[in-house]
Amino acid sequence: MPNLVVTLNNNILKISHIGKDGFHKAETELPKEVCNDTEITEPKVFSDHLKGLLDQLFPKKPRGLSVTFVLEPNDVALNIVTLNKKAGILDEKIVAEEKKLLEGITLEELYFSYYKLAPFEYQFVGVRKSLIEKLIEVFSKLNIELKHCVSWPLILPKLVGSLEAVVFLVPRKETSVFVLSNLSGISLTKECKNAVVPKILDSLESDKLYVMPNDVLSLGSKYKHKIIEIPNMETKKAEGFEMHLLTHYMGDVKPDDMFDLLSLIPVPVVETKKLALAKVGKVLSVLLVIGGLIGGFAYLVNNKNIHQGEVAQAQDSVVQETPRQDLPKENVEEEEEVKPAVGGEELPLDKVNLKIMIENGAGEAGLAGRTKDFLENLDYNVINVGDSEIVGRQNTLLKFKTSKIGYKETLRREMRENFLDIVVEDDLDPDLEYDLLIVVGTKTKGI
Repeated sequence: MPNLVVTLNNNILKISHIGKDGFHKAETELPKEVCNDTEITEPKVFSDHLKGLLDQLFPKKPRGLSVTFVLEPNDVALNIVTLNKKAGILDEKIVAEEKKLLEGITLEELYFSYYKLAPFEYQFVGVRKSLIEKLIEVFSKLNIELKHCVSWPLILPKLVGSLEAVVFLVPRKETSVFVLSNLSGISLTKECKNAVVPKILDSLESDKLYVMPNDVLSLGSKYKHKIIEIPNMETKKAEGFEMHLLTHYMGDVKPDDMFDLLSLIPVPVVETKKLALAKVGKVLSVLLVIGGLIGGFAYLVNNKNIHQGEVAQAQDSVVQETPRQDLPKENVEEEEEVKPAVGGEELPLDKVNLKIMIENGAGEAGLAGRTKDFLENLDYNVINVGDSEIVGRQNTLLKFKTSKIGYKETLRREMRENFLDIVVEDDLDPDLEYDLLIVVGTKTKGI
């Protein structure tokens, strides 16, 4: 996936590239006037420094250069949230408690969302809006594509392939970063001084410990651990660029496991509605800005079990859709009111009364079954699954009977964070045994 990896930490800007002749790197320390640790304060001057490194790495700028920017843990809010199936809409008190878990930042300052890890277990991910916007500004000035933006803690459990509760330890020159993982998600990231690492390890008492290769922190034989192995790692040449190698490797071998933080930026969801009268000759489109999902993340200190102590707060956390009235008016067109069929009565939104057929239009093994599980967890009535006659579909089609179109908004709202491109039609054959046909496409997340 990436052909250039860029990181910024402790005012050190690093870039790397793997070409036919091996691994290449360049780095420079930036003045405090340009950035503060990982925060870019002067995008234009930062762009100039980055261009200087690019000139070192590429005497002649290659065509089609794209960048994967790797963010540090303090720039990304990560937490595993347990969603109560019967929680309903959150009241103001619960929302207020969730916001308290964010240290030094508010939800309004984040692009954020979640994806499913297991039934009722979701990975909350949030990133500072200002950071993303400055990165976009930087690479726009350089006329280089910012293709991906990733958080390295999210990559670690994917690398080792663990669904169990494990601890990752990433030592650095003066500090180390702890990453607590479960269900292949991240419940906590915590940076501490190297001197207190043994004390924290004693309090965690974890027998599932992975350590990034390093020359600054030796655990000896007291703590049972495994070294994080990055295939084809050129130890000496890549010293200090371990996260770059990790990103290059995962981007090439497991690109689907790299959660792209740029996907958190709201984009329109297009609904296409076929008109009953063919003579009209056109399609109505409604653009809706995707609402955020309110969640939170908690910090865990002196905890012997990842699912106990302060992280237990997260198990009471729930996620709520941001009300439409909070969205910028200039981004939302007037939406047509949903009315019952002519001569019909107002539809009670009892999910059991909506009979659903799911077809796999992506050609991905097991996708229809996983979609069935997703909807049944939301109390919908799925009567059958199967394969679509045509595969390779990208968007997800919701095809209703006219008499059941009243379910449209509720279902689309509950699906749109996991099904990224939803198209709605209302001309399903009324004689069919099911009320809604869902044809799932390739653009899904967390399914």
